[in-house]
Amino acid sequence: MALSMQLGNIGSEVSRACKWKNENTERSLKSVDRALELLCLALESLKISNAYFKIKEICYAKEVLIDYFYGNNYHNSNNETLLKYYDDFAFVKSNIQTQK
Repeated sequence: MALSMQLGNIGSEVSRACKWKNENTERSLKSVDRALELLCLALESLKISNAYFKIKEICYAKEVLIDYFYGNNYHNSNNETLLKYYDDFAFVKSNIQTQK
């Protein structure tokens, strides 16, 4: 699967996590954990294909997600900034699926 498609799917989980962040912590963190799992899978596939220039971006996305939901939010993230980042990939994902 293309990286943009993977990040679009990850964005769906991040969107769910943001939606539930202040209302249902358990449900929110389950979505975060799924997003982190998908990020790890994306990292593994990039390592296999030697796409090192993309690995840095995935590592940073993972770091920001962990920092926002589990850490001290050193990156000053919020729901809007996270969703904006992943929305671009969701847009690419929807365009790819439409073309098929």
